[in-house]
Amino acid sequence: MRLKDEAASLLTNDFLRSRPNEWDLFEELLTKQSLKELDQMTPEDFGRAIRWIDEEVKRIKGASFHEIMMLLDLIDEHEEAIAYDCLALGLRLRNVGTEDFTWGDLLAIVRQAPRSSALFRSMSPDEAMWGHTEQLLALIADFISVGNWQRSQGKKKDYPKPIPRPGVEQDKKFGTEAMSLEDAASWLGWEKK
Repeated sequence: MRLKDEAASLLTNDFLRSRPNEWDLFEELLTKQSLKELDQMTPEDFGRAIRWIDEEVKRIKGASFHEIMMLLDLIDEHEEAIAYDCLALGLRLRNVGTEDFTWGDLLAIVRQAPRSSALFRSMSPDEAMWGHTEQLLALIADFISVGNWQRSQGKKKDYPKPIPRPGVEQDKKFGTEAMSLEDAASWLGWEKK
């Protein structure tokens, strides 16, 4: 396949950061003759060519074209946090795509970001503050509150509310009385038979 012979490490960091689409990538990697061949391919051949080019980019850059696009989107949204995590590892985000700091390296940093990382805190600020220890402490505090309520022979309306946890919706009450079967059927739009 001529496409394979002509693909090379032409992708520069500036080109990748300009957010190319797949066709821009093809134009960067391939000669005019190869682009003509690409136009004449069947959908099956075209799919194979896309997969091959993606694999070639991964071989050259350390991450596939689609992974690099995902990383660029993530950088757009959380650049400061990613830059901070890179600095903590002795790397500079501005050097991504070099031999010393490949796109594959950045992909590993992002995918393996621990709860304590700036990226995790930026993406999930509420959850970042609630690790296992905090969850267990909240659970213990809730049990103590319920135990104290039981010992004081509290009334049902005074039942203690649990400490709110991030990502967990509190129980919502939609009424104070049970709905009749007829009202429920009407509310659900069920027809009587």
